[in-house]
Amino acid sequence: MSTKRVTRHELREDQLVTMYFKARHYALNNWRTLLIGVIAVVAVVVAVVMFVQSRANAERVAQSHWLRTQDALKQENYRAAIDLATTLETDYGSTKIGKRAILVRARAQAGLGMLEEARISFEEASDKLSDDPVLWTASRRGLAVLLEDRGEFVAAAAAYDEIGRSGEPVRPRIFDLAAAARCHEAAGQTDQAVAALETLVDEFESETERPASDYVHMAKVKLAEIRNR
Repeated sequence: MSTKRVTRHELREDQLVTMYFKARHYALNNWRTLLIGVIAVVAVVVAVVMFVQSRANAERVAQSHWLRTQDALKQENYRAAIDLATTLETDYGSTKIGKRAILVRARAQAGLGMLEEARISFEEASDKLSDDPVLWTASRRGLAVLLEDRGEFVAAAAAYDEIGRSGEPVRPRIFDLAAAARCHEAAGQTDQAVAALETLVDEFESETERPASDYVHMAKVKLAEIRNR
């Protein structure tokens, strides 16, 4: 009987050999299943790559289309802007840029005097773009301006108030608070006008640069005027 001891290295080699033969035996007996699995994995990888490439291409085309839409809007070619925005929504609505098309459509409708259609579009835009603070604010501000132009001061003031009190740390809020106060006063809502002006002063009094400082000064003058009536 041999008294030779098996070393750890030899034991590991034996285990590796055993595992190899087991794997070889399994592969020979299940090659069809393994082949199907490999094909499935390759198909998934190819599908993912194609999807990413298709998405990137759609974003590029949508960007080009978006620039044309913006140009039409800047040139006040509102009919063309509406047509381009509609195409952008229809063909590229799932892209980031395509989702903005509704806002362009609303502005173009307002430019054509299609006020009720523009109102609906602005409201739809603010709902669809609620996850983007910048685009949501643009939608609500567009709606507020439209309502003020139509003389619907109560609704306009509510829209301006919503933006002005949204908490977004952007300087344009001062204009929205001033507009809210203006519309509240036009609607005979003096208390609400005072509240908007006080918020404006409280939040922006430390601003030293113009026009913010001018708005704060005008707000203080207006508050004094209201309180002395």
